[in-house]
Amino acid sequence: MKKNKDSLLELARSTAKAAGSKPGVLSELYMTRTRTRSIAWSDGKLDMEQQSTKHGLTLRLLQNGRQGMASTQDFSPAAAQAVWAEALEALAFSQKDPDLVLPRPLTTKPLEFSDDPDLFQMTGNEVREILQNFESKIKARDPRLAKVIRAGFSEARQEWALLNSNGVAVGESSTESGFGLEVLAVENGRSEVAGRYQAKRFFRDLRPEPLIEKICEEALLSLEARSIPSGNYPTIFDPWVGCQFLELMAHSLCADQVQRGKSFFGRPEGQAVAAGTVTLVDDGLLAEGLNSSLYDDEGTPRTKTVPINSGRLEYLLYDATTAQRDKMKSTGNGGRGGFSRPPSPQPSNFYLLPSFTSPDTLFQNTEKGFLVQEVMGMHTADPISGDFSVGAQGRWIENGRPSHGVRGVTLAGNLKKMLQSIEAVANDLTWYGTIGTPTFRVSQLTVGGT
Repeated sequence: MKKNKDSLLELARSTAKAAGSKPGVLSELYMTRTRTRSIAWSDGKLDMEQQSTKHGLTLRLLQNGRQGMASTQDFSPAAAQAVWAEALEALAFSQKDPDLVLPRPLTTKPLEFSDDPDLFQMTGNEVREILQNFESKIKARDPRLAKVIRAGFSEARQEWALLNSNGVAVGESSTESGFGLEVLAVENGRSEVAGRYQAKRFFRDLRPEPLIEKICEEALLSLEARSIPSGNYPTIFDPWVGCQFLELMAHSLCADQVQRGKSFFGRPEGQAVAAGTVTLVDDGLLAEGLNSSLYDDEGTPRTKTVPINSGRLEYLLYDATTAQRDKMKSTGNGGRGGFSRPPSPQPSNFYLLPSFTSPDTLFQNTEKGFLVQEVMGMHTADPISGDFSVGAQGRWIENGRPSHGVRGVTLAGNLKKMLQSIEAVANDLTWYGTIGTPTFRVSQLTVGGT
């Protein structure tokens, strides 16, 4: 594995030499190589099977506050020279930003994140047999579980290397395995769909059976679900839904969003913006974290940052340029939405710090309330005001216990006020991708029902 990392970094060195240089022009070369495989099973048959290996190269040039970029999927010396010429031409027409910078080399902690040796070991037939067995067990457990809409397995390995003219030269790799499931439950002409996914850095950490159990339970419960009277209720968030809300909060803590006035947080550093029960952590060095690495995507060492500590806003998530703009240090959160995009602040492994309280205790201390297990329309939340109104379903809580299913309701509130109203956090930290949260309870949210 280390050999693969070094080989891409060495390729980047030779590519940078082939591309060229120019006095007074800073350069950054970013190269990626990704191998993926996806297999999906649907309604008794193979739905999709594909494998791919993709390459990407981006050259970014900076001069006098201007930036020029060009990309290619060709790693040849001739392509590198063409990309250099294209980026140099783009440099002359870009808008000026005096805060544009490239990182300088910094020492890192003596850590190394290993890859998963178990990836790409199973044959396609073995994966298909596993997915087919899952389908058989799901249908056998209850006749109302009429169809497996989709059961999917995916795996990926990505290598990347970065060189810049300030002396940064880094290369790393990462791995990911994922499982997703969507089922259809039918009874008396009524049909309901439930689905979730999980992704881990190592295949051995996938736990499909508990996920299948939860999905089937929710699908069956939805068949008998009903609306509830409109009102303001204590609301408990299942980790699946909590992660969707937390993802919005993570992006609102990115420095570029705050600097552009596109975050509901504004600039109240040092002030209370959440309840004292809330500590939000971004840890780019988390052991076995899906987005853990020694360096971010522009070569700055990763760190562990606590943006909100016991309710107080203490840090934003910075890349090199946004840190320069605020006269701060980068937090190692430079990320790219694709190999051809410039870096910008992005969360790494972002989570709500758990407590020592069990989820059962949260329920027992809630006489009446709403357990949210699914929301629809999170993309409509306003990142500037924090206002949201989404479709929701889950379970009604009565006498401290979840009872009948709930559907056909809306959940409305404000993200900032919601943070200030989180009165209890459980100990069941659960990760969905790079976002993690335990079960937590908000003192009151507006539910629109009957």
